[in-house]
Amino acid sequence: MLPKTLLGEEKHRQYKRELEISISLSIIKPFLNNTDIARKSKISILEFGSGNGFQLPHLNKIGDVIASDIYFDNNIKEMKDIYFIKCDIANAPLKDNLFDLIYSNHVIEHLKNLQDAFSELKRIGKSNCIYAFAVPTNIWLLLSIPAQYIVHIRTLIKKILLRIIRNGLYDNKYNIINSIANSNNTKKTFIHYLSKLFPQAHGEYNSFFACYKNFRIKNWINTFKINGFNIITKFPLLLYGPSEWPLIPTMKPHNNICSSVLFILKNKI
Repeated sequence: MLPKTLLGEEKHRQYKRELEISISLSIIKPFLNNTDIARKSKISILEFGSGNGFQLPHLNKIGDVIASDIYFDNNIKEMKDIYFIKCDIANAPLKDNLFDLIYSNHVIEHLKNLQDAFSELKRIGKSNCIYAFAVPTNIWLLLSIPAQYIVHIRTLIKKILLRIIRNGLYDNKYNIINSIANSNNTKKTFIHYLSKLFPQAHGEYNSFFACYKNFRIKNWINTFKINGFNIITKFPLLLYGPSEWPLIPTMKPHNNICSSVLFILKNKI
């Protein structure tokens, strides 16, 4: 699998998300049907961390959807019957006991304060609310390493080109290097790029190794239990690499080796 162009990345990411939401809903629906929620004509759904809203039309087929994120994406403007709230889920401007289903895809690892966020999610979920969280695994993190270097190389090339445009074309290629080396921020730049030689963490984790540890499935289980959830089931979704450089084709998990896993939870109350 070769490195992707920016357009290729977006298409690959959309393809993965299409598969993930399709598989996720097939897992979620039976749990909704086996509760009092099924008696309703339409269930109330929250997707937090909705991003560009790609998954919202799929969720809208099974209920009335409210979307939330810390920023607003213009794509959501075009979506009918979707109400959007710009907020941090750790401080949600929503009433108690509102939702039958609360869903997120690859968002939990980006929450700065998990304890406050989970407390709010339990507050706004009904007593029988189903919580469905898709999260990345340590396998995905390992597969992300080559993609990280692709991003760093692109960023470096972009900075060099911008400097060339800003300062004019150079007759001698060494002048480009000297121009960068003689910058007032040479030491800072060197340290910055030296740090990029090592694998980076993802989300709100400080180091690659801390991230790797917390992305293990058993650690996700502990995280949810510690924060007051009962785990109804967990389901390996897909095995894939990051969209910048997938390395392997997107496929079904093998022997529980997966890049993403869906947890179905309930509030312990």
